[in-house]
Amino acid sequence: MAFRLFILSACLLMLIGGVQADAQEDSETIRLTVGATRVITLAENPSTGFKWQINTAQSVNPAAVRVNDLGYQRGPGQLVGAPGVHRWRIKGKAPGNAQIVFDYSRPWEHAAPARRHTVRVEITRSR
Repeated sequence: MAFRLFILSACLLMLIGGVQADAQEDSETIRLTVGATRVITLAENPSTGFKWQINTAQSVNPAAVRVNDLGYQRGPGQLVGAPGVHRWRIKGKAPGNAQIVFDYSRPWEHAAPARRHTVRVEITRSR
């Protein structure tokens, strides 16, 4: 019985912890006018040590936008270790295109991120 509980616990921790063989990548495109904002929401579970961070080296033309970290928000309920969301506000500063890359990783590990989310931003002049 103890061995079964151990195996079940190990499997559950791998699922919750985000242990993956390869990074999952996804992307989205948003369209803004200069001065307009959009909030993006990314699933996060800081109890596993993973958190979203901007990858400035992989981002393209970040000066065309302003990205504000709105922080982590707990999910519904009060369960310890339950996942929530991390929110980011993106504001168009100048006409053009930008690409902001977010990596989901453990800051102390020097490994590829478990997940990557790319936001392509198309900014046009206000009308």
